[in-house]
Amino acid sequence: MDLTKVDWNQNKQRYKDREGEGTIDGWISGSTLRAFTKIGTGNGLRPSEVICPLFDDFGESLEKFILTNADINRVDFDEFHAEEVIRFHKIIKELGIKSRARGGNKNDFFDDDSSYNSFAKVLNLIHTHWCHRKVPEKFPKGRHPIGSEIDDCLHVPIDKRVIDKLKPQVKIGNLPPILAPMFGKSKWPIKLRSMGQIREKEDYIVFQKYFREIADKIGISPVEAFEGFW
Repeated sequence: MDLTKVDWNQNKQRYKDREGEGTIDGWISGSTLRAFTKIGTGNGLRPSEVICPLFDDFGESLEKFILTNADINRVDFDEFHAEEVIRFHKIIKELGIKSRARGGNKNDFFDDDSSYNSFAKVLNLIHTHWCHRKVPEKFPKGRHPIGSEIDDCLHVPIDKRVIDKLKPQVKIGNLPPILAPMFGKSKWPIKLRSMGQIREKEDYIVFQKYFREIADKIGISPVEAFEGFW
């Protein structure tokens, strides 16, 4: 298998040029927000009104993690990340919003049957935008420009666009298969059509491990290598 058959430099540049700002109004699009809905049929806040303002809360939490860890490493970050996914889910639910994707209760990670990646992906978008996207008049290169120590730890936001670019590379042998339990004996993620279909935490962890292992081999960060497929 020859990993150099994938144009990683193109991915790096695409990631660098991604649109979006590290602000409450600039980090998330309507396509992602459509994956959430109100709980019940009564009046209440819309998903955008609940989720968008959480950018500062979870961005500042990441900032505290960065500033209080002299040795930033993946083990500590993954523990922090898992706690933040739970907290993100809890806040959204308490404010009357839920994910449309269900069926993720096998390991009882949440207190309902929400899909794990529905919340992890949005948290990951907060993290990457907080670190790498510009804030007009304050952080023209982002709060932690690409190449910072945190980059090796950040999780890749996984959705259909990433998988649509990843799948054919796996199929023709440029990339190894993803051996996640959700795929059974499949050699590539033929079943994955949206972010909500990564329902269990164990499958999500396999994806992130896969991204990291390949990124380490090619010498760039996981988000540059794989979010660059967007």
